[in-house]
Amino acid sequence: MKLVGDKVYLRYPTVDDAEEIFERLTSKIRRTAHIGAKTVQDQRAWLKSHPKMRREKQEIHFAIVEKKTEEIIGLGGFCNLHMRKKYGEVGVWITESKWKKGFAKEATKLFMKYGFEDLNLNRVEAVARVKNPAAWRLLENLGMTREGTLRQRAKLGDKPADDYMYSILKSEWGKKNANNRD
Repeated sequence: MKLVGDKVYLRYPTVDDAEEIFERLTSKIRRTAHIGAKTVQDQRAWLKSHPKMRREKQEIHFAIVEKKTEEIIGLGGFCNLHMRKKYGEVGVWITESKWKKGFAKEATKLFMKYGFEDLNLNRVEAVARVKNPAAWRLLENLGMTREGTLRQRAKLGDKPADDYMYSILKSEWGKKNANNRD
């Protein structure tokens, strides 16, 4: 499967992508994102397990590929999918050299569209570290509502960290995108 935007396209990652994905995961991204791969071997193992998770609709992730360079610049998609209850958690990371260039926004919009239109979700959730204002500003810019703070839900390094919980409903997303097609 391939989802296409103006700057990026999204495709299923393969085991062959492990090194490219891992090298883009800087230590800063590992500290602030919900990413568990500590080695290339961990990344390979995760990618190898992904087709089964995708078939079972537990998690569905995509490599984010810059159209201009054909390089993988990030990863994202859905974890914590609950198909029966029609909700899932979206997440995205972009390699640091591509920050503040619109890639995360475009990829997240593609993920949301996929979630609502292809997976028929009613609710898309996202979490953002309280100490990551760029992430929560992005989610708010995309029309998501901050629902509250998940106190000490995560770790930042070896210390407890707070996350903000966000969501958008299918009806809200439909209205926003009918009025604003940017």
